[in-house]
Amino acid sequence: MKISAILHKVGKEHSQELRGKVARALKFSDIVIGPDYALNYNPTKVSSSKYYNNLISMYASLSTKHPNTLIIPGTILHSIDGEQLVCEAPVFLNGKLNRQLWKDSDNGEVELATKYGLVYKRGSHENKQFEYKGKKIAVEICGDHGRQKVRGCDLEIILAY
Repeated sequence: MKISAILHKVGKEHSQELRGKVARALKFSDIVIGPDYALNYNPTKVSSSKYYNNLISMYASLSTKHPNTLIIPGTILHSIDGEQLVCEAPVFLNGKLNRQLWKDSDNGEVELATKYGLVYKRGSHENKQFEYKGKKIAVEICGDHGRQKVRGCDLEIILAY
């Protein structure tokens, strides 16, 4: 299994640059991952719903061209309902958004949520394990590393900024 970890300068490189790196890696990878906060140009701001939806469409389109490749391009901070903030790692497979993994821990997200009048909604490590190509995979987002149960997994992916 070939895994590509994208080097992306969070806060210095835009989403189009990340997209280009992911697109190039898709040509020779089974799994492509990006870092925590990679989908936010500015990690101190919450992304709009419009920006989030555009990113989801863009990566779903990439996934359509490489349907058997698992794409986890990084995380994005966004509101899910106008009241709650999540730090989400979208997962793409077979041309669609396959799952949404939310960060469990707080590495400044509570403070950012408060600044925007939102409440930080934590994820759960139970939903961050899944099967892919016959392998059990666990995904940990930054501060979640070491706090999740990963015993019995074949692969542990850590998205870190």
